[in-house]
Order: sequence, then C-alpha cells, then structure tokens
Amino acid sequence: MQPSNNTYRSFLSGGAAGLLLPAAIGLLALTGACKESYVPPVVSTSNSYLVVEGFINNGPDTTRISITHTFKLDDSASVVPELGATVSVEGKGGGSFPLTESGNGLYFAPGLSLNQARQYRLHIITSGGKNYASDYVDLRVSPPIDSVNWINSPSGFQIYLNTHDPQNASRYYRWEFNETWQFHSVYYSYYMYNPADTTVTVRINPDKIYTCWQSHASTNVFIGSSAKLAQDVIYQYPLVNIAPNSWKISVLYSILVKQYALTPDAYDFWQQLQKNSEEIGSVFSPQPSEAKGNIHNLADSTEQVIGYISAGTMQQKRIFVSPYQIPGWAIGSYTDGCQLWTTPRQTDSILEYFGGQNFIPVDEFLGPGGQFRVFYSTQYCTDCRLTGYNVKPSFWP
Repeated sequence: MQPSNNTYRSFLSGGAAGLLLPAAIGLLALTGACKESYVPPVVSTSNSYLVVEGFINNGPDTTRISITHTFKLDDSASVVPELGATVSVEGKGGGSFPLTESGNGLYFAPGLSLNQARQYRLHIITSGGKNYASDYVDLRVSPPIDSVNWINSPSGFQIYLNTHDPQNASRYYRWEFNETWQFHSVYYSYYMYNPADTTVTVRINPDKIYTCWQSHASTNVFIGSSAKLAQDVIYQYPLVNIAPNSWKISVLYSILVKQYALTPDAYDFWQQLQKNSEEIGSVFSPQPSEAKGNIHNLADSTEQVIGYISAGTMQQKRIFVSPYQIPGWAIGSYTDGCQLWTTPRQTDSILEYFGGQNFIPVDEFLGPGGQFRVFYSTQYCTDCRLTGYNVKPSFWP
C-alpha cells in the first residue's frame, strides 16, 4: 500500500523539497531506410607513452606530480601508473629536492623553498631505468585572485573569477578548481533493521546516512590571457555553470579555485590541448594537432612524452554558497525517483521487506485499528553514502 502525499510529506528532506539544404534532405530521405552501422577498427599500437602532469610549487603548498602511461583503446585498464620511480626537482646549476611516492603513480613534496632567481626542472628515473626530464623553467609568481563571485540567471548559476597583476608581468593564466557540496538523503531514516533478531529498532545516529558530501575536480582546460590588453586584467572569467535548482546547492556548496601564472610557451601548450580536447566535433572546429610538451627522454629525443611542467607560486580562493543566498532557488535532490511504502510491523512482513533486501525503514506510525505500520524506501533514497561520503571535510564550516 502506498501512502498519500500528505501522509509522508513530513519525511521529505530539505523542507521544499544547423540547416540542411533541400538536396541534402532528399538524399537523407532516399538513404534513410538503408542505414548500416559502422564499427571503425581500433588503432592498435604497442607504444605506451609516458604522461606527466603537475606543477612545481614554490611555497607552502605541496608539489604534486602524476606519472602514468597511455594505453590502447581496447585495453580494459583505466589508469596505468608508473610505480617505483625516482622523482626530483632539480635546480639549474645544482640542488635537488626529492619527491615521495604516495601510490597510484602520484609523487609529492611538501613546502619547497626555491630560489626565485633560478630555473628548475623535473627529473624522473622510471622503474625500468629510463631517464626523463623537463626543460628548465622560470618560477612564475601568480598575483592574488581578486574575487570569485556568481550571477544567477534563468540559464543557470554562473561562477566567475576576477584577477589582475598591477605589475603587468603575468599576462598568461591557468585555473583549476575543486567543487564540494553538502547534501541530504531524500528520506530521513529514524529506524534500522536488525538482522540479529529480525526486528526494526531505533537508529542510533540517523544523521550518519542522511548528511553527506560530494566532490568533483575540474577536468577541462581553463586558461586566459591579457597579452593583447593594455592592462593585465582578467574580468569575469567563467568557471562553472550550475543548472537551475541543482542538488549541488541544496544545503551548502563550496568551490576552491587555484590560479597559476604561465610562460608564453606553457600557455601555447595548454591552448593547443584545449583545442584538441574541447573544440572538436563540428565542421568549423580546428583540426587536431600535436600539443608539444617540455618533457623529454634524455637518451632518446625521438620518444614522445605527454605533458608540460611549469613552476612558480600558486594562489587560491574559496567561497561558500547556500541556497538561501540565491533568490528564487528551489532546493533540489540528487534523484527524483523516490517514494515511500508501508508494511505492517509484524515479523513476517519485516523479514519479507528488510531481511537481506535493499530497503530501509524510515519511520513508523499507528494505523487503523491500532496496528503499527512501518514506512520504508529503497537504500538509494535513504542512505546518502551510496551517492557521496559522510565524513565532514576539514575545511567545512
């Protein structure tokens, strides 16, 4: 039996809760009935190129380098990490700073203190004994981020960035960001099924499965340049557009933006990478071309290595946004396919619905004739851990 909306409304979380030419049209009409699927052959190669990602950070923030390998399209692997490598940051003329391996192809060094007047490079010796190094690069000083702000419109919640360099020395910029948001399960579960004695008992800490967080890191390339402007100013650079009434802003949303100043060569690399990965797919898109990095095999200059290493200081800024700050924002949920059902609070019913099945009791009520009944729903709708994590981030207010 499914209860009416009025019966279970109090258990909902959040409270509120191109053109074709005529000839082309004729051709499509003639050939529409003769379509055959085409499966292109997978390009197979034994080459596995080294991929190096990261930034040499001169300051209190940690230097993080990711070293992986490419893989064939028909491989089942998703990431091929380089394990057991020796990685270091080297100064031109002397000085070396080792990085520590943390697993899965990640290497780090906390709080490097480098000489701003010198050039530095990344040096890698793989577990197979190959030697790789980046070009020596200047340490670029990023100016502070002036502001990270937002504008809400019918097309979405748009987050912007503003920055400037009063010395007119930066000119080329790259940004990364991490989004984190707090959210709730669709239903608040006051009760839990106890398999030891097949009973429904009061949940000791219901908030543990009701309040969670979700995090996403930026994956697109975000770059900007003021080289053609009289002043070194980046104004209202668009970072994120969140769909209207998205569940990202249902309780509290945060974004941490990191800013790097680039050399002209580094900017050209990221611009080419952006064109290759984000600006293809239409008749007017640029043709893909090689994005040449600055990392090389020291013994074989013909080997292709993917990646570009820059160095310098990084600036960052974090903001928080709640739905109550946004006029007209309706609080959304991570899913809209949830509903509640009821069953008598009897041993046979309890076993049928909760004994090893994917349902969670939500609450109970006294039904007609003095019979206790139990509200229940699916685990996905009542346990937020299936969608996020329930450990509060250290930076969360």
